[in-house]
Amino acid sequence: MFLKAVPYKELLVRFIKDQTSVIGVFFINTALIIMFYFFSTDGQVSIAYPIILSLFTFVCYGIWVGFRYVQFHQKIQDAKVDPHYDVSADTYEHQEMLKALRQLHKHYMERLSTLQEENTVNNRFLYQWIHETKTPVSVIHLILQKLDERFPDDQVFIHDIRQENNKILDNLDKALNMVRLKEFAKDYQPEPVSLSKLLKDVINNHKKQFIYHNVFPVIEGNPDNSCILSDKKWYRFMLEQLISNGIKYSTTKNQSKNLYFNIKQDHTHTYLYVKDEGIGIPPYDLPRIYQPFFTGENGRHHKNATGMGLYLCHMIANKLNHQLTIQSTQGKGTTVEIKCLTKNNENTL
Repeated sequence: MFLKAVPYKELLVRFIKDQTSVIGVFFINTALIIMFYFFSTDGQVSIAYPIILSLFTFVCYGIWVGFRYVQFHQKIQDAKVDPHYDVSADTYEHQEMLKALRQLHKHYMERLSTLQEENTVNNRFLYQWIHETKTPVSVIHLILQKLDERFPDDQVFIHDIRQENNKILDNLDKALNMVRLKEFAKDYQPEPVSLSKLLKDVINNHKKQFIYHNVFPVIEGNPDNSCILSDKKWYRFMLEQLISNGIKYSTTKNQSKNLYFNIKQDHTHTYLYVKDEGIGIPPYDLPRIYQPFFTGENGRHHKNATGMGLYLCHMIANKLNHQLTIQSTQGKGTTVEIKCLTKNNENTL
């Protein structure tokens, strides 16, 4: 962490302001000497010598105090960078101030250490709880597969249970990735990724969700040669969240909708566009869509909205050094753009 040094001109202004009382006392003292001279000596003794001597003494004092002021200020600036930096103080006032600062710093570090320890314990518990909860979700999925074979006439009922089970799994994955984001560097593996292949794989995994909600994926352009430099697992998670949002906010009862995917590429960057035909986002909600737990006006009409999907996508994109931007028109739909580096060497795949 680098701190911007305060200019000496600004330091000089601060020093003069701090020494206003001393300067005032000097001038009052000088005025008293002049008054004493006129009332007691009748002009027989020259006043220039004592005035010059007093002024010289005052200037020397100002230079000495100013040097200590600048020196102490520089030490304080160094201490901001390194809290363990030894700052020596010449005055009792400075010593007491430094003592108070060190006590506050010690209290702050102890409190911070306690909070970090508590946070680590909570994260471990949450991580373990998520994994244990995913086990019965997987068991329910296997049971539903058997019910598909034994009760073919109850497909609607079974499908509804499967949808709710998938929502539980999706929310567990979100929570798990929230925990992993705090230690992103340990779980980050950049590599060449075929974006078109990854996109088709994610769309295929959401095939039943597309059909059930009467929303159909449309891949535009010719993205077969697209290759990006990213982390495959984290990029996949972003795609899954964007697809889930696109389906959720495009669903209507009696009308089919499309979810468009378009990949554009140049020598340096690759752009993925995900465009839905849904309800769109009101303009007054757009500035807040990346805030955690913010659902906005659309969230009031969709009880399953958590306000975490776009927040996680935005956080992941930043950590991957990608750029995620959203444009939306209320009543017409939303377009999400993900910009990332192009990997030109396709032989590394």
